[in-house]
Amino acid sequence: MKELEKKRKIINLLYILFISGIILFFIFFILMFIIGFLKDFKVGLLFLPFAIICFIGAIFSMYYRYLNLTKLKINLINMLNINKEIKDFKYNVNKELDISDIYNLDILKKPNKTYYNNYNEYIYNDDLFYSCDITLLRRIKTHKNNHYHIYFNGRIIKINIKEKINDLTLIRKGEDINYNGDKIISEVIKFNELYDIYNENEMFKILTPKFINKLLDFINVNDTIPSIIIKNNIIYIFITKGKYKNTLNLNLKDKINKEILKDIYKDLFIPLEIYKMIKEA
Repeated sequence: MKELEKKRKIINLLYILFISGIILFFIFFILMFIIGFLKDFKVGLLFLPFAIICFIGAIFSMYYRYLNLTKLKINLINMLNINKEIKDFKYNVNKELDISDIYNLDILKKPNKTYYNNYNEYIYNDDLFYSCDITLLRRIKTHKNNHYHIYFNGRIIKINIKEKINDLTLIRKGEDINYNGDKIISEVIKFNELYDIYNENEMFKILTPKFINKLLDFINVNDTIPSIIIKNNIIYIFITKGKYKNTLNLNLKDKINKEILKDIYKDLFIPLEIYKMIKEA
C-alpha cells in the first residue's frame, strides 16, 4: 500500500509540473512579444527557447503522468487477486471495445467521435465478459459552425453466452437508445416507472418476479439504472445515470486505502452480478 501511495504522490507532482510548464510557457511567450514589440525584437526572441523548453517539459510531464497512472491502476487490480473467481482477466486503459454489432442492431447511432477508457475482459463459466467506459459524440451542423454533442457517456458491457438464452429488452426511461417494438408493462409499478419494456419472444422466462426484485435491489444499492438488451445470445448492458462512476477513474486527491480497493473490486464485478440475475431468473 505504501508503494501505491508513493506512486499517487508522483502522479500528482507530475500534474503540478504540467500546469506549471503551461503557465511558464505562456508567460515567456507573452514576454517575447511585449519586449520584442516595445523594445527590441532580437531581445524578445531570447525568451523563445525558454518558452519551448517549458512547453516540452509540460508535455513530458503529462506523458509520464499517464504512464504512472496506468501502472497504478494495474497494480491496484493485481492486489485484488480477482482471478480466483474468474479466468483470464485483462485490463487496458484505452483499448477499444468492438461495438459494431450494437450499431448493426440499430440500438445506438453511429458516432462521429468515440473515446474509450478502462477496458477489461474476463471469462466466467465459459462465457466472455467485455466492459469499457465509452463516450459517443455526434457532430451537429448549424449555419454558423459545427459542434459535437455527447449522446452516450457511460459504461457498455457485452457478455457472450454459449448456451441459448431468450431475448430481453429493458431500456431505462430517458435513455438515448433506439428500439422499435411493442411496449408492454409488468405487474410491478415501480419497475414500469423505471423501464420501457419491449415484447420479445419468451422474454417472461427471464422477466420473472425474482429477476425484477433482484434488479430493483441492485438499482437501490448502486443508485444506477442499467439498460439491458439480450439479442443473439449476447447480453448488452448500458450504464449511464445515477451516482455510478467507474472507480478506476481515481480521485487522486484521496489516499489509496482498503476502501478504494473494495470499491474497485465491487465495480469490476457489476457485469457478473447482472449476469447472475439473468441466469438465475
